Order: sequence, then C-alpha cells, then structure tokens
Amino acid sequence: MLAGAVAYRLLAGRAVPDHWLVCGARGTILVWLAGQATARSGDGLRELDRSSSGSLPFDPVGFTTGIAVPDRDAAPGLALLERSRDEVARTVAEHWSELVAPQTPVERVGELFGVPVSPPVPAEEAPVCGG
Repeated sequence: MLAGAVAYRLLAGRAVPDHWLVCGARGTILVWLAGQATARSGDGLRELDRSSSGSLPFDPVGFTTGIAVPDRDAAPGLALLERSRDEVARTVAEHWSELVAPQTPVERVGELFGVPVSPPVPAEEAPVCGG
C-alpha cells in the first residue's frame, strides 16, 4: 500500500526495507498518517484490519515485501482516525520527535491522546520489530 510506504518514509527518513514490522508509537503514527492519504483511506485500513490477523499489513497485494504494524500498535492509530484530523495533527506535530522515535512505546500514544492500548503480550510472544 503506497500510503503506508510514504508514511514510513516520513517518519523513518528512509525507504521501506524488504519486510519490516513497525512497532510502538512509530507504528501507531504510521497507521494514522496512512489513513490521511485520501478520504477513504481510513475505511480501507479498517477493512484491511478486519481481514488480517496479528498485524496490519501494508504489503502490495500479491507480494511478500513491505511493512506491517502489530495489531496492538495499529489499534490506537485506527482509533485516532475517528478523531478530528486537526486535533490529532496538532498533538502529532507537538510531539513528532518522540512519537517517531523507534524506542517510544505505544503506551505513550495512549497517554498523549487518551486512546486505549492493549496490554503487552508475554515477552516470548512479542513480535520482532525492526522499524
């Protein structure tokens, strides 16, 4: 999905690797940014979320390359799509450096925006994140 690749480049400052799992606040913001691409992008992401399992994939159809965001990190991004774009954008702009830092946990998104964040999975089940 082109919107995901563009959003990744904005927040990571580089092109998407072959396959990358984008976690934490960075993944949440990637989902929200991709949802801004067109008037129907948010609906498309929600539909994609309903038909996927474990993560929200941004892979081009028929390919095994691209990026994905674990469900735990994607859910707050989908919730942010329900809010006023201007309201969310203002907070994203104020906290950009923190929100796109690879080490910022998704819990920080919950604190800043008041959106629910699922409890973490056990360490042995946690996804291996790269982006």
